[in-house]
Amino acid sequence: MNKLHYYEIENQGILFDGHNVEIYKIPDVHKNKVNEIKENILNTNYLKSSPQNDERNMLERLVIILSESCNLSCKYCYLHDCIDDNNVSECLMKLETMITGIDFILNKYNDGVGYIQFFGGEPLLNAGIIEEACKIIHEKFREKGLVIPKLTMVTNGTLINEKIIDIFNLYFDNITVSLDGMKQTNDDNRIYKNSNKSVYDEVLKNISKMKKYGKFKINIEMTVANNQIKNFVDDNDILDYKHICDLDVDQVHFCPNIEDSKNKYYGSEIFRNYFDACSKYSFNLNNKLSDFKKATIRKLLRDKETQEYFCMAGLSDITINYNGDIYPCFMFIGSKEYRMSNVFNYNETEFNSVFEKLSQNKIANNKECNSCWAQKICYAGCSGCIGTFNMVNGSICKPVVENCILSKKLLERVIYESIK
Repeated sequence: MNKLHYYEIENQGILFDGHNVEIYKIPDVHKNKVNEIKENILNTNYLKSSPQNDERNMLERLVIILSESCNLSCKYCYLHDCIDDNNVSECLMKLETMITGIDFILNKYNDGVGYIQFFGGEPLLNAGIIEEACKIIHEKFREKGLVIPKLTMVTNGTLINEKIIDIFNLYFDNITVSLDGMKQTNDDNRIYKNSNKSVYDEVLKNISKMKKYGKFKINIEMTVANNQIKNFVDDNDILDYKHICDLDVDQVHFCPNIEDSKNKYYGSEIFRNYFDACSKYSFNLNNKLSDFKKATIRKLLRDKETQEYFCMAGLSDITINYNGDIYPCFMFIGSKEYRMSNVFNYNETEFNSVFEKLSQNKIANNKECNSCWAQKICYAGCSGCIGTFNMVNGSICKPVVENCILSKKLLERVIYESIK
């Protein structure tokens, strides 16, 4: 299958060899010889992706759902159907469950865990157990003679105070805060359940505190919904994204709202152009944000880190819900089909049944992907989340077409930025 992809961006001709993960800059004088160049490349040996061992002794990422409840009611939240606002206290992880979960992981993965991510709902609704949980994690890994995993958290940023920052300083490598842009944009989508206060104002205040007193990295995750794209159309500018970048944090991650599949912009050329403009802007900042992005794509292209799977959910990533249920990823919470077991009454057969299903879901087994030039590097875009596949298409084997197109647009940008 021919996976040679030629495109032009900002008057630069680029030929990407999807077989060997190589880039060729095509000068203007040779643009009429692209087909000839392709024929020469096709005569070279194809790169084979490195086989990935499905029998893993180390878990790359463990996600712990400290709370399935949340103090916000974001319009695009995919967890609305899971959250019972009438029983908030019952949706908080007990310390016993966290301890049992860590013991389960250490017994199953003898070489330990790369990093542990506290997640929700809103994890800081369960702030009372966080410090003790971190102490216990450190103790248990030390007892086993294992490297202590990096601790991270994803939070909506509204409940951070000085005491929480002290805990972050003691134990956490980085904190990711959700923020969607300027005040009106953010507060249109991210709202309190029981208050008319501005979420934006509270989050900005707390980011300022973390920057002043924190010793950990601060990241921002920006969910791109209908209103950011509308602003882009109206203003011909990415003001929301620029505003986030101006906050001078360590990383900014932007992702499409998967609940937006019915709005007029999702999957459109305008939609893709918005993401391309954000990506271009971040590469040209000449600060730590652009340095991180450039280093990531150069490593991918230099080391040719191809991957067999769309994502590693359930393979090298595991999620433990607040009640001890085990899932491949937080995107599968509530799914009977992909519930792997429970830490209190672990069933190896049940776990292995889901694991086997996930381990067979290789990119190479997808006929549509086998004809795609980006097949070997698409995991570096935004198209490889099998939880999104399942949510949108009802199958972990069926990629979301709109996200595939978007991912290829972004990959064209990062390839170009890495060589210009």
